[in-house]
Amino acid sequence: MITSCTSVGKLEVAVAAASAECPIVLDEATKVVDIKTEDKNVVYECVIDEDIAGSDISVLDNVEIKKLLKKEYKSLFTQDSEAIEFSKMIKDANYNLIIRFIGSNSGHKFDITIYSYEL
Repeated sequence: MITSCTSVGKLEVAVAAASAECPIVLDEATKVVDIKTEDKNVVYECVIDEDIAGSDISVLDNVEIKKLLKKEYKSLFTQDSEAIEFSKMIKDANYNLIIRFIGSNSGHKFDITIYSYEL
């Protein structure tokens, strides 16, 4: 396919491959249930088991906690060669990375955005 030669095309192929591996368990309470593109963003949809977490995730939806989460997730994309290559693809395509948290019981959603220039 000719589109896979472009940075966006390569990213779309990589996102489809990563999505096929879902669900991905991040920790005892957090699972990546989907990886997709939306506009010029790569979106990781993460469901947090609120029973295990012990509260509604809306308590995490504040500026200070979101800063900490952003820092933590940025570091995850520098820990192994696959993650580094994937973040390079995102940056080369000039896409942003969004980590979307969804509460398992409450359905509350919030996003952490890592802009392409931050990758």
